[in-house]
Amino acid sequence: MSSAVTTVRKHRWWVATGAAVLAAVTALLVTVGPFGRPADPRAYPGDDGGITLDAGLAEAGIEVPDCLRNGELRYALHPDREHIRVHLRLSGPVDCLDTFLTLNDYADVLGERRITDRPEKVPQTAPEWMSADPAREFGWKADPGRRVHLFQGGLPYSVDVVAQQTANGTYLAYVYAFYGH
Repeated sequence: MSSAVTTVRKHRWWVATGAAVLAAVTALLVTVGPFGRPADPRAYPGDDGGITLDAGLAEAGIEVPDCLRNGELRYALHPDREHIRVHLRLSGPVDCLDTFLTLNDYADVLGERRITDRPEKVPQTAPEWMSADPAREFGWKADPGRRVHLFQGGLPYSVDVVAQQTANGTYLAYVYAFYGH
């Protein structure tokens, strides 16, 4: 066999091997997020990626019941000096949202820890952070034709919860948590 044929075969082998390695690395980068952990499909674009959802919720003192974890949960965690800011979107039936509010001791202005439509409750509007970045970038918006329920709580993190019934009867809750008051 001539040396020219051997050289061509070696070149083809290196090209094929290089292509296979490149394909494997590309597949790994597509399926693995920052810092070598698997990318979470529930994370919004722009999530920092440096902390898992469970670690972020634990740091902020937020408990999410299983009935809301299995729904359309979305989140983003952002560094804020030595702490984090949490943006969390939950979707589910009213009893699951009530469980979330009770677990975390979040209350409305009248001290209710559950969603209620008592007539003496004053209709409320969404807070300013709902129309600011990053909430706006996530597509968060309250339906102006439906009642907005506001809940607050948490220490040392301040937590705001905006809940609203959707057209199909389920509830959406937008949660914003930050360190301090």
